[in-house]
Amino acid sequence: MTVCRADGRSSPGRFTWEMNMTTVPTAAVLLIGDEILSGRTKDKNLGFIADYLTSLGIDLKEARIVPDMEEEIVVAVRALSAASIVSPESASASSAAAITS
Repeated sequence: MTVCRADGRSSPGRFTWEMNMTTVPTAAVLLIGDEILSGRTKDKNLGFIADYLTSLGIDLKEARIVPDMEEEIVVAVRALSAASIVSPESASASSAAAITS
């Protein structure tokens, strides 16, 4: 995967974006673990991640917790990915990211 950046360079495997006054990058977090769902383990990562994303100017729009089941993880990853990726065909000059394979 190559990500096209505002400066014209490409960066394999890294997401970058061009920010302007109308476009704010967004993110989602997927937490995986039966122990989190059962309450045996208290999650400390989500708050840290949310704070860090906010400090970068990224709005956290969704957080999901799924059990340690491959099928549910795959479904969640696909759903979150489909909701967040902007393809080059639908992207305008002010898009958050332009991603090409």
